[in-house]
Amino acid sequence: RQTPLAVRVSVAKQSEYEKTDVGPPTMRPLRLVKRSLTVVLAVCALYICFVAFKGLFVQPSNVEITEPYRLEPTASATEDKPEWRKILLVAYGRSGSSLTSAIIDRHPDVFSIFEPLFTLEQRHPGRIKGPRQTLIQTKRMQDSYDNECIAILEIFLNCSFESMNVEDIGNFQLRNSPGSRLLWECSLSTLQKTPRAALDCFLKARQACLRHPVKLVKSVRFRGQAVAQMMARNRDLKVLYLVRDPRGTISSQNIAFWKLVTDETLNYTRKFCQMFREDLAAIQPLFDRYPDRIKLVRYETLAEKPLLVSEELYGFLGLSFTSDVREFVFNSTSAGHKSTYNFATDRANSTSAAYAWRRRIHFPVVQATDQFCADVYRKLGYLPLRSEAELTDFRYKVKTDATFHGVAI
Repeated sequence: RQTPLAVRVSVAKQSEYEKTDVGPPTMRPLRLVKRSLTVVLAVCALYICFVAFKGLFVQPSNVEITEPYRLEPTASATEDKPEWRKILLVAYGRSGSSLTSAIIDRHPDVFSIFEPLFTLEQRHPGRIKGPRQTLIQTKRMQDSYDNECIAILEIFLNCSFESMNVEDIGNFQLRNSPGSRLLWECSLSTLQKTPRAALDCFLKARQACLRHPVKLVKSVRFRGQAVAQMMARNRDLKVLYLVRDPRGTISSQNIAFWKLVTDETLNYTRKFCQMFREDLAAIQPLFDRYPDRIKLVRYETLAEKPLLVSEELYGFLGLSFTSDVREFVFNSTSAGHKSTYNFATDRANSTSAAYAWRRRIHFPVVQATDQFCADVYRKLGYLPLRSEAELTDFRYKVKTDATFHGVAI
């Protein structure tokens, strides 16, 4: 039976189109769309690779990385609570935050980030870089700084390292905790190794972060109002607000950082107490708003009762207080070996270290702090000293067994 002419013509044309790879007129727009889509996808892939690399190119430093970090939690660690949790440890410099973060980081489920805001503070135009600087801080400048802080902290808490700023991944402070040390090591490898090696390092750090269900960020550069915003934005975030006797903080900061003379210290004391007062006012309502998500810890109480307070911290964070953690806390606070430098987290006697400022501070600074921080004292249970004799006589207490929002601190 003969095939109709129309069908033969159609088949002939189809055969012709297949030979020329052009296709019928009605198919040409579809082919163009497919080719355009392929080009778009290729461009997107190149952009993703660029973003992954853009945060890695910083100048290397001559620092040796000696301790590899665990890539995944141990089997026993995952028996606790495998859900994703975020922890923000907020404090002031020289208030015991390094010791506290080291205690929490001892748990194998925790991925820790050490001072991720350091480079932001250095480059932001609205931040005072030291007590000798004078700067009129406007609300707009403070809001800008807070917003950038929140963005950086959320990057770390979500393991979104591909979004990091080039300066922030090269932050040398990151080397001070095992988790963030991986990222800092990647910044070194970028110029010392091949691009492929740098990318492998970067992906390894992100993988390690994702495999740990608990993320801990420790920062002494985060203000109270920003804490309130962070808690509202991140419902899975828990906050530890670590405080210390302002006299101890100011004395220790001056020795470690500023080396101020007495008159300069008095001026800095006024500014510090004002900052402390503002932060406390912003954070205090959060204890009523989020009673199960925020906890205040006095460094002195941790120093005096390290095992008890550490176990309470672990309970608040939903972590198991294992025998390994208990041994670590004991060795870090009571073992009798002497610390070798100012920023060490191990203390021969943590109680003695917490009150060592009483032997070093000048009494005029004590008087100024007692005056400027009087309202802070009342809220946190610190006591003024009336004479130099009381300052050096340890029978006179500088704190009470206080409560804060109904909880012993």
